[in-house]
Amino acid sequence: MAWCVAKPGSTDQLLQAGLDYACNHADCGPIQQGGSCFDPNTLVQHAAFAINIYYQSMGRHKWDCDFNDSALLSLTDPSFDGCSYAGGNAEVDTERTWCVAKPATSDQLLQSNIDFACQKVDCSPIKSGGACFDPNTPMHHASFAMNLYYQNNGKTAASCDFNNSGLIVAANDPKPNTCYSSMERKDHDDDNDLEIMGGDAELDHCLGELEQKKKEMQDVAKKLKEISREYHNQPLPNERERDPFQLQKRLNESLTELEKTTDQLLLAINKMKTKVKSPKKQR
Repeated sequence: MAWCVAKPGSTDQLLQAGLDYACNHADCGPIQQGGSCFDPNTLVQHAAFAINIYYQSMGRHKWDCDFNDSALLSLTDPSFDGCSYAGGNAEVDTERTWCVAKPATSDQLLQSNIDFACQKVDCSPIKSGGACFDPNTPMHHASFAMNLYYQNNGKTAASCDFNNSGLIVAANDPKPNTCYSSMERKDHDDDNDLEIMGGDAELDHCLGELEQKKKEMQDVAKKLKEISREYHNQPLPNERERDPFQLQKRLNESLTELEKTTDQLLLAINKMKTKVKSPKKQR
């Protein structure tokens, strides 16, 4: 099962744009005043509900859960109280997962999550002057702290529960060294002692070339996203309606495939340079 929710660190401008766009293409009645999902009456909750309805109605493709990089694919049902989020089966890459707060979580519970997690992990990046202080919102700070706790405690469902206020999310994962970076899942037995072997000049050269190509590809991706955003800001020609997210969808689909292929090549070369020093122990 998969759902689409708003990314905790998204700006109000992006959230509003996603909300407006989704509600022009899907039924947003439940978040209208008097609807079952109107409360809490917050932008992040309304945007999350709207973009999920859009994602579900469009067939649950990964490019339908992007919204200018302000959305996430959730593996946890974000429904709460009397508000039900539609969900369905979808192909989701779960190699990297992380933990964020549910969009409907109260500020009081978010602060409680921050207090708890920051007793266990280093939360200095979300303190004033820290690299992840902005946006200075409980939703963003709590999601940072919850994710760090999740990453350091086995990445289990229990470590992203937080009194049923956490979501395990996958795909659309930020790049390393960002505020919500995640770790690759390790499927091998920890009793296996793996050692990366050096000294193979040819493989080292290939690996260096691939890493350089990946950097170039990421630079291109950044430029393409900038072009796409400029495209969205252009006035509509001849007052005709057009879909401002179609170009973004096509770009994201192509770039995701390119990055996935490059990652697979890097992994393959690393495996060639890996030597298992002790066999897997029998359980």
